[in-house]
Parts: sequence; structure tokens; C-alpha cells
Amino acid sequence: MMAAAEPVQGRDTSVPDPETTMAIADAAFLQSTVEQATLLLRASGSAFYVCTPNSEEMMLVASRSVDPASYDPQILERACLAAESVSVLVSGGPVVLAVPCFFRDSVMGVLVVVDDDPQRVFDEHDIATIRPLADLTAAVLHQAGRLKRMTAVSYTHLT
Repeated sequence: MMAAAEPVQGRDTSVPDPETTMAIADAAFLQSTVEQATLLLRASGSAFYVCTPNSEEMMLVASRSVDPASYDPQILERACLAAESVSVLVSGGPVVLAVPCFFRDSVMGVLVVVDDDPQRVFDEHDIATIRPLADLTAAVLHQAGRLKRMTAVSYTHLT
């Protein structure tokens, strides 16, 4: 298990809420993200959660072969608040790796990878492999939110 760090200060409050993100993000892109995460780490499955800037709300937006009830949601909160990857073996369940998805200093979401093999250990190499995918996904979500805000402003000026 990896140690938790203190919460990141000065987060970007322009991060859209999970419902807005789903309204603007391409569901096929998010599904592709979880498919790639599963394949890259040769795991049993994966999922992507969008979180609010203060991790007050997390919403599952894409998954592949993952039962969210098989792991504690506090794993997600810990990854989001601590802004650090968390790897745990769930008693009687899968091995879970939760990687926060950063854009600038903001955690936009958490990419979760699970493996049903209790002998599996996610290590620093696995985190280094999955981190670029997680951060690229966060950048796409940020840009989608930005486009939505720009479109709303443009539309307001036209009416």
C-alpha cells in the first residue's frame, strides 16, 4: 500500500462538476480510456470516475469488467484528496490501483484498475505506465469543459 499525502492546495475551481463533464465529454473516449488501462496493465478491468475539485462528489462514467461494489469508495477519495496513487488488496476482493488524473494542479478524476488475482502487486512501473493515460484523459475533460463554457458565452452574445 502506498502512503497518502496531504491534500493539494490551490486547486483549479473551474473544473466542471461530474454531470456537466458527462454532458460534454465523449463517452466513447472515456470508454476507450478504461479499455486501454485494462490492456496496458493486463488487468481484469478498470473504471474512470470524475470528481469535483474538493472530491465532494465522484461519479462513475466508464468501466470495463469492474464491480464498483467490490472495493471501498474511500480508495477513490484517498487518491483524489491525497493526489497520489493508491494500491490496495481488498479483503476477499480484487487488487485495486487508483490513479488520480491531473490537469495542471487539479485532480479531474480517478482511473481505477482492478485485478482479480490476489497475488498481483501494482508497483511504480504500473503507475508510470498508466499515468500518461490518466493525465491525457484529465486534459481532454478540461478542454471539453472549456469548450462548453466558450460555447455558452458565444451563444449568450448571439441571443
